[in-house]
Amino acid sequence: MNGKIYQSSLSRFFNYDSPDAVEYNLSRKYKMFRASLGVDDSSADTTAQYDVRIYVDGVERYRDEVGFGEVKDIAVPVSGKLRLRIVATLVHSSGDSTLALGNARLEY
Repeated sequence: MNGKIYQSSLSRFFNYDSPDAVEYNLSRKYKMFRASLGVDDSSADTTAQYDVRIYVDGVERYRDEVGFGEVKDIAVPVSGKLRLRIVATLVHSSGDSTLALGNARLEY
């Protein structure tokens, strides 16, 4: 993303504007979720823009938009929580793109 290679990433290919979500069971084991949020450099659409929301036990804890060429470092507290849900919506696009969470990790 933005010219940087991330060794460990989560990614999701989009070619439509419907929200997509992934959910993780935390089992109250972790303290923090961290990642670098951006659009993969290999995306065909250089105008792609995403709305990303992160929920912890059903409560929105992060919301921002990210576009091609941007990287946003995120840190979301998850201490004592059960579920982490990441929801992404493609809000602007003229083609195919991939949203990525570089070096996504849960920390103890």
